[in-house]
Amino acid sequence: MPRKKLSDEELERVVKLRQMGNSWTGIQRATGIHRQRAQRAYGEWERNKTIEQLKEARKEVAAEEFRRHLNCLLKLAESLAHNLDIPSPSHHLIRSDEVLLTFWQRDIVGEYGVYGLPETAYRGIERYSSETCLRQNRILFTALKVHTREKVDWKILDQWQNLWDQCIRVQGELRKELEETLSNILKQKQDLKDRITKESGKEDVIQRMADGLLHGIWQGVLAGNAGQSPVVKTVSAGHQRVEVVFGGGHLSLQVFFSQNDLAKEVEGICHWAAKNLGIVRNEDIVGLVNDVREMRKAIGQLTEMLNPLVLRPLILGTWCDLCPV
Repeated sequence: MPRKKLSDEELERVVKLRQMGNSWTGIQRATGIHRQRAQRAYGEWERNKTIEQLKEARKEVAAEEFRRHLNCLLKLAESLAHNLDIPSPSHHLIRSDEVLLTFWQRDIVGEYGVYGLPETAYRGIERYSSETCLRQNRILFTALKVHTREKVDWKILDQWQNLWDQCIRVQGELRKELEETLSNILKQKQDLKDRITKESGKEDVIQRMADGLLHGIWQGVLAGNAGQSPVVKTVSAGHQRVEVVFGGGHLSLQVFFSQNDLAKEVEGICHWAAKNLGIVRNEDIVGLVNDVREMRKAIGQLTEMLNPLVLRPLILGTWCDLCPV
């Protein structure tokens, strides 16, 4: 026959007396409950209390871990949205997977620590390696996709990558054709080529001219002007020096000359090459304008979907393998 448990009132009295320092014999005299029975009931009460305290402590730890997990996901999403870009010649024509690899290798959620510890825990320690950051960020990205699979269309990121690679491919072809055109022009003017090389002090002057023209063409693409001839002009640099400038604002090419006439000849050659390229590859340049328009649309859609105000309630209402129990 199972032992009868103490009533709530009896247990409360036993606990109170014991915590006041009474012996088990004294508790027996005061309550009429056998000392062994009172001792067993008190021991069970203490074990249950310890278990409840442990549960509460674990709840606090889990809540803190989930807050850190939430903040890491939000920071990753925000950083990804802010780093989606439009390719330009200044990117050295690298593919989208290389762009994303560089992004994933960064310490994106550094203020939370690679291992989930506060940043202060790592003071004086060498920063995390790119491999460590890459592993962490890819794990977090997988978790982010699990949390957002119902609301975020991640195919848009694939679309952005495809458009980026398309732009890079066409830019590479345009650059190669510009170099060939400039090289062919200067082959017919060997004396001019020698003068340009000597005056500028640049052996790679054809490549630099091609880079400058591509930069100017790309500025037109970004502005939505497929047929616009790139800006190429001669500008005084002071102290009897002139330079050829490509595009507006940013000086993508700085080749200095002491003779204004020579700089003007370089300018003319570049206009000639750009005009020839526009005639031959105008369809490709129009395609670039459309690709850039679609890339901006994709970036805008992802930025909107990855907004913290949208993501926070979504993450709170979903579950991934990294979420603390």
